[in-house]
Amino acid sequence: MKSGTNSALLYFLCFCLLGCYVGLTLPLLTTSSGQKLGKSAGNAIWLDKKRTSPYELYQYLLKTEDDRVERLLVMFTFMPLDEIADLVKASKNQPGKPILHFRLAESVVRLVYGDKGLTEALEATAALFNPSEDLSELSGDQLEKRFKDAPRVEVSSSLLGNITFVALFVKAGLSKSRSECRRLISGGGAYLNNERVESGNMLINAEHVVAKSVTLLRKGKSKYCVVHWTN
Repeated sequence: MKSGTNSALLYFLCFCLLGCYVGLTLPLLTTSSGQKLGKSAGNAIWLDKKRTSPYELYQYLLKTEDDRVERLLVMFTFMPLDEIADLVKASKNQPGKPILHFRLAESVVRLVYGDKGLTEALEATAALFNPSEDLSELSGDQLEKRFKDAPRVEVSSSLLGNITFVALFVKAGLSKSRSECRRLISGGGAYLNNERVESGNMLINAEHVVAKSVTLLRKGKSKYCVVHWTN
């Protein structure tokens, strides 16, 4: 209900039908630290494929904090409580395996986007999390299909040969600052086309472009950005 008039009408109908007023409250969805999730907090998850793709939703749920995943299974899926309890026990017997996280991600993505959306998310995940793959062997169409759900940024090709890896990494939104990016490089967590970067001062040139217009950046094991070089 968006207005007080609509809410008042709802209460009036409840009173007429049930003979009493009723109220419904829902708990806020928060992080483990208590921060609420939503548009105003800048961390909203949308049920719109154009704003949050199946891949992005799947990855978001896979990264759910361990102390929240059971609660979210109860809140966001139609799994019977006894089945969730059995899954929790199985998870405790196999520490290190994100059994609950996978079930949460698969269940919610299927609920929101259907089996087709879940398949898209799984295929994109498989493609992105194959760091040994030689991207130069893929065609433009293959790259576009595999990385269609990954975050992307467009950069003018006029910057090729004039932009450093650090500058491009920050421009792609994978680091907040150049100093943060340099620390990431020192720790071995920055990649260019699936190859670890040793120097942030390296100039990005045509040799780093695959399929004529793409460069793949990666932060750590799972955060990607596809750079599309435009004319």
